[in-house]
Amino acid sequence: MYLYNDAVWLSEKLREFAAEWKNRDDLPPRAYGMVKLDPEIKILESFGKRAYTNELNAQRTIINDLLAGKSMIVPINVIYRTLFLSISLFFMYVQVH
Repeated sequence: MYLYNDAVWLSEKLREFAAEWKNRDDLPPRAYGMVKLDPEIKILESFGKRAYTNELNAQRTIINDLLAGKSMIVPINVIYRTLFLSISLFFMYVQVH
């Protein structure tokens, strides 16, 4: 989850930097073309989405193991916390896509 948040934050900051760079008046025309961050931003966003998907899959596996009884005796509060986290991640995932 942290990887996703950091990747999104960093891509937003890079996008802001690129926009500010293009709006500068004190640079020669050659300097405008030297900063090409759009492909890098897309790669960073893709990384964040993959990290988010991996986290959802890990949480799904944990929930399946807990509900299927594959694990040893687990306190009910651990099950509730894990279930709440998985549901929260699911709704965050839906909002992103």
